[in-house]
Amino acid sequence: MRKIIIDTDPGIDDAFAITAMALCKEVEILGICSVGGNKGIEVTTRNALSLVQWLDSSAPVYKGAAQPLNEMGGASHTEDAIHGANGLGGVFLPANPEGLAAQSAEDFIIDMAEKYPGEVEILALGPLTNLALAAEKDEAAFKKIKAIYSMGGGVLC
Repeated sequence: MRKIIIDTDPGIDDAFAITAMALCKEVEILGICSVGGNKGIEVTTRNALSLVQWLDSSAPVYKGAAQPLNEMGGASHTEDAIHGANGLGGVFLPANPEGLAAQSAEDFIIDMAEKYPGEVEILALGPLTNLALAAEKDEAAFKKIKAIYSMGGGVLC
């Protein structure tokens, strides 16, 4: 069974990808890491938790970086026009107060890379900030990740 970490800023598109992965019988979702992107970190973390509950998944959620590295301490850009005020296009899922792990996303990524060397695959659906922080923190562990699949995105000019 493939071992997957989903790194995400759950908006509409990421919600579909997370749902597809949760329904896939060939993967084990080790955890879902939130990251600030389409919306702020509080909203993306809440959306990840709500999706996990809605999907009846046992995947833990790890709160990640609030902003891109080049904006640390500054204002972040969000996509209200595309993803709506709640990040899910106005679809409101019940809040899930449980399921948030105490460990940070970057530390979780490092720990899983060490625990399952050469097996962990990361599905990167949002900004790559958590991955960058994990690579900076422990490059040797980060190199043990089998693969990273990135959904890509846009560039603001």
